[in-house]
Amino acid sequence: MESLAASISDWSRVVVAFEALWASNTGVLATPAQVQEAMAMIREWLRQNVSNDVADSTRLIYAGSVSSGNCEELARLRDVDGFLVGSAALKPDIVDIINAGGSHVSRLISYFSDGGREVISV
Repeated sequence: MESLAASISDWSRVVVAFEALWASNTGVLATPAQVQEAMAMIREWLRQNVSNDVADSTRLIYAGSVSSGNCEELARLRDVDGFLVGSAALKPDIVDIINAGGSHVSRLISYFSDGGREVISV
């Protein structure tokens, strides 16, 4: 974060996505408590190193495994502003994930690869 922060002039265009490295492509899921702890640490880093306004307004999205089974609980976390959804975006579960956001989640970004062509849906 520190190496990137120095080169960012417009924080309103920044979205920070987080997934625990130890959970990436392992099938091991981070608990909601672990997700909240990590997101709170990111928000606090922004507060201490950039500004209160940036910490309060930067969108933090969870990029770990999101499914119809955990989306509602994750969406209720104080420091999660949305999701970066992988393969679940290709399943009917995506409807549950979108609906889990309610007013708390500002954006749901769905990312998947289609025959080598990257597709981002906001």
